[in-house]
Amino acid sequence: MPETNKTVKDILEKQGIKYLRVVASDLAGQPRVVTIHKNSLEEAIEEGAGIDGSSVPGFTEIEESDLVIKPDLNTLVIAPWDSPGVAWVIGDLYKYNGEPFEKDPRFVLKNTLKKINKMGFKVLMGIELEFFLTTGEPPKPLDNGFYYSAEPTRIGDELCRKMGELFDSYNVVKHHHEVAPGQYEFTLEATDPLTMADRLFLVKIAFKFMAKERGITATFMAKPFWGINGSGAHVHLSLWKGNKNLFYENKEQISKIAINFASGILEHARALSAIVAPTVNSYKRLVPGYEAPVYIAWAYGNRSAIIRVPAHLVKNKIEAHIEYRHPDPSLNPYLALSSIIIAGINGIEKKLESKPVNVNLYHLSTTEREKIGVKALPINLEEAIKDLSQDTLIKITLGEALYKSFIDLKKREYDDYISSVGSWESTKYTITDWEYKRYLNI
Repeated sequence: MPETNKTVKDILEKQGIKYLRVVASDLAGQPRVVTIHKNSLEEAIEEGAGIDGSSVPGFTEIEESDLVIKPDLNTLVIAPWDSPGVAWVIGDLYKYNGEPFEKDPRFVLKNTLKKINKMGFKVLMGIELEFFLTTGEPPKPLDNGFYYSAEPTRIGDELCRKMGELFDSYNVVKHHHEVAPGQYEFTLEATDPLTMADRLFLVKIAFKFMAKERGITATFMAKPFWGINGSGAHVHLSLWKGNKNLFYENKEQISKIAINFASGILEHARALSAIVAPTVNSYKRLVPGYEAPVYIAWAYGNRSAIIRVPAHLVKNKIEAHIEYRHPDPSLNPYLALSSIIIAGINGIEKKLESKPVNVNLYHLSTTEREKIGVKALPINLEEAIKDLSQDTLIKITLGEALYKSFIDLKKREYDDYISSVGSWESTKYTITDWEYKRYLNI
């Protein structure tokens, strides 16, 4: 066994760990777990543990179902939310012949990062994860708190603090009560995209388990309650070459390359929507009036645009960056970060340029927005799927096999919603039982 793996085994011995939950992401971003005894760790690292890919929607057909999962020990977390003696680790998926499985979302992100590294770039990404704590059935918000309030029951604050302690190495920047009752924000400091995707994946798992221990539900639905704010997963990012932040220009504005990058995201925003806002429920968040972005534009300090440049950080050579506000917490982090990065890089390659729109876009009429060239995001998942199915860049990024499977899964999801509730028009202003059953606990 390699030296690093011996070290991990020593750690497991000292911590009294007997079992490893090796977890991988399916296409929807949901965890799929295999539990391995510590005595089988060496075999799992070298050979992998066998799984049935045909039993995971969108992965493989039954005649080619044999896959293996191998743990990445760099992601090991001792898991206080689980039974005593259990640790969690993220795994990579491979075919039986040892080749990486092309539909493994983590493989897609790794492949994307190889491409941009060859170009001499590196990306830093941080995420503001918003979520609700709920209780009861049908669910209701856990508390009556408001933005930055001292939440009266303290359960939410305690849960976030426990998470910060558990993931101390993740550099949790802050947490606080968000705008809506029962809503919280947990902010992860910028790091490389693979590390960020892994962290977000595990943090969401941990929140679900730790909330359940307290008799409540942590939900990553984009819009669990109509009439109050929904939840976003705002992606903060910058592009670097060596030790130079390429998004910094001066104390007044971002660089041309930053504008190119943002413009690339804008060009692909409607197709990206199916990836970063991937559920039927996502489009009940993306409506005017609740600070969720609806219109495809960028701006300085303007939360009505899908890309905001934090105005107070423009002058900072290290912290100058853009904030992509379109994504929500139901996303698959590996597919989302891959697609965002490539869309931005494509903007640089094509030298796309767009101007900031520093007006409240919610207050403009359709005609006024059309005059300044501002389009809207898709109104529902069906529209988003249509745009994704026409986007060659994202198809190449995800790989044709995964791309087709993802679109097929999302079409079936939307069709199931319509067959269950009737129509989008009759239900778009309410949260249905179908959505609670489908999304509340995933």
